[in-house]
Amino acid sequence: MTGGIDSAQQYVLSSETIDLTATNPQCLVPDYPIQVDSSSGGLLNNQVVLVCGGYRMLGGPTDLCYKIGSEQPAAFLNTARTDSASIVWQHEGKEVLWISGGEAGFNFFNDQGEETRTLASTEFVSDGLTFATSGPDLPKPLSAHCMVRMGQDEALLIGGVTVTFSVFESLFQESSQTYFYSTLTEWTEGPKLTFKRQKLTCGLLTDVQTKEEIVVITGGFPNQQTELMFLQDNPQTWTIGASMLTNPFSGTGVSTASKKSFIVLGIITQIDIMKTIYRFQCHNRNCEWSLMEQQLEMKRRYPVALLIPDHIYSGLFC
Repeated sequence: MTGGIDSAQQYVLSSETIDLTATNPQCLVPDYPIQVDSSSGGLLNNQVVLVCGGYRMLGGPTDLCYKIGSEQPAAFLNTARTDSASIVWQHEGKEVLWISGGEAGFNFFNDQGEETRTLASTEFVSDGLTFATSGPDLPKPLSAHCMVRMGQDEALLIGGVTVTFSVFESLFQESSQTYFYSTLTEWTEGPKLTFKRQKLTCGLLTDVQTKEEIVVITGGFPNQQTELMFLQDNPQTWTIGASMLTNPFSGTGVSTASKKSFIVLGIITQIDIMKTIYRFQCHNRNCEWSLMEQQLEMKRRYPVALLIPDHIYSGLFC
């Protein structure tokens, strides 16, 4: 985990690791080279930890991408952006970080003639290439949304918010819409969420007993509810699951390598930032949250959290 903002509203440069198995060597992850929150990241080719974009304390949204452990930018986005969503994706035979939507650092007019900063554009970032390449536009401009990869060439876009400006006010249009993406059909509408939400966290989970795959989403202001989509169901719909907290929150989520657990950390409520970490598991469609023994070393909101396999972690940071 790296970046984010602490409880004193200070940007965090330090990185930290959370040992999920208690078998990893005690190794330190290098600090992130710039002060930033709300970035996007991923593990490419099972060896490159790449983080892109985000909001800088003095400079607004950034177009910089860094490999963890390097002080020099690894790549540049076409558009500086923050509050984007990202997944690792296959594009033209390469594994890339697919970064979508977000907020730009400047106002512009969208296709409807509305003044906005919310982006519909997406970008592919490849290891070894200096500049990102353009990806398919989202079905509508979105930021603070979430994406899940569901196989080799399918993805799911969930929730988010579109912000427009007028002379008198800013209008926040939160979304309950979902969209499926495939390389054959591009975007098609999916089932609507029960609740509109932004700054949500999402992931793909496997039921420990039935082995079926489940999309889980939780949090996202102004909600604390969990919603689940069991992918083998036809038709696919969202069902309400157990709540992690009793108050609205936002957090950062990662699925474990086996996808038998979904981990949420970097949690912020309307009252405080939390060090606690929660685990979500399903057994025969009975899905529950549990509080983990591990805690963060420091409180931070809107960091980047990535799962790094043991052998990669040891090779990179020991």
